[in-house]
Amino acid sequence: WTLVGQMHGYQEVEHVWLRTLHNEAALQTREIEEGWACLPAVDMAVHMATSLRFSNSDMSKYVMWDMDSERSMATWWNHSAGRQAVERAADHLVTVQDQGGNTKQCHQNAYGIMKAGEHGGSYPAATFNTYGNTGGGDLCMAVGVSTGGKDGWSNNMNGWDAPRSDIDWPNAAYSVPPHISVWLK
Repeated sequence: WTLVGQMHGYQEVEHVWLRTLHNEAALQTREIEEGWACLPAVDMAVHMATSLRFSNSDMSKYVMWDMDSERSMATWWNHSAGRQAVERAADHLVTVQDQGGNTKQCHQNAYGIMKAGEHGGSYPAATFNTYGNTGGGDLCMAVGVSTGGKDGWSNNMNGWDAPRSDIDWPNAAYSVPPHISVWLK
């Protein structure tokens, strides 16, 4: 597994999260610090990796799933493509598994972005249903990337569907600031 991103707190990163080099020194440790850090991971996610994992700092809690088979360099985590393009993308079921072997059927698409128009375009995302809804306490999760409306999305903050601390697994609620690491394999 390769650590490609960490986020703690609300961030405005819809065009740069997992797409650019930012605070990469923070990725030398598993500790999730205030702010965010990432590598440009789209090429790796499309051409080399098949699976994605969200984890807490010590990796004792996690969820993982196989990334969408229709992803491409043009689509994967491309928030700039806009809400309408993401909403038109075919929906695919994916099995999300946690550290204890529990599983949940979730939904994803070729963009890896949450479809729900009012959820801000969160990514990476495995959602509760085809529409792109969230739900606290399940294994379907997404990382919020903006607190405002961008690229055709509005934002009621429900797209922030990730744990808020190292012990909040799976996340008890949504609309909370994330505390999460993102890994590819």
